[in-house]
Amino acid sequence: MVNRSARVEAAAAGGQVLVSASAWAALQEYLEDKNNASKYDIKPIGEFELKGLEGKEFLTQCLPIELKDRSFAVESKKEASVDRGPSGFFFFFFF
Repeated sequence: MVNRSARVEAAAAGGQVLVSASAWAALQEYLEDKNNASKYDIKPIGEFELKGLEGKEFLTQCLPIELKDRSFAVESKKEASVDRGPSGFFFFFFF
């Protein structure tokens, strides 16, 4: 799980929040149950080949609605192969 999280994080541009298909499924339930969908800007980004993982992973961007106009150059990172090493850091979001 940490490996998958690291690869999803590597696919994101600075300040961008991307979630995997399984994380998006859980997040969708939260948004529907709590009627919070209007607080977020959701954009399907597409399938990515993530380093060290078989197959492609469909990623979705999830930002607070206040940041909906922010743009990212994620399309150029369709093959996320960034290796951040031991100095890398990860962001975990809990709703």
